[in-house]
Amino acid sequence: MKLLILALVPLVPLVAASAAPPVRGLHLMAPLAEDVPLAVRFIKEALPKEGVNVLVLKFDYRYQFTKWPEVAEPDGLSAENVKIIASACRDAGVKLIPEINLLRQ
Repeated sequence: MKLLILALVPLVPLVAASAAPPVRGLHLMAPLAEDVPLAVRFIKEALPKEGVNVLVLKFDYRYQFTKWPEVAEPDGLSAENVKIIASACRDAGVKLIPEINLLRQ
């Protein structure tokens, strides 16, 4: 009996350890300011239902930059809009990854 117990001891850490959950991501363009309520509803209702846990939002020039407002699109998101989107992602258990590519000409 002692031999059987010793043989099972090394297996305990393997059984107790859990694998990291899979990453299920979605890559989208950031919404227009007028579409933020719809985007928040999508984040809170659709993404968790489909198992999405990572959202990459491509902002580019769609943000109201304060230091260089000349590079922002006129209908860009305000800081408050971005906070609302980030809060919706937190509430839904979705990691938000912002993408900003300002190198296009």
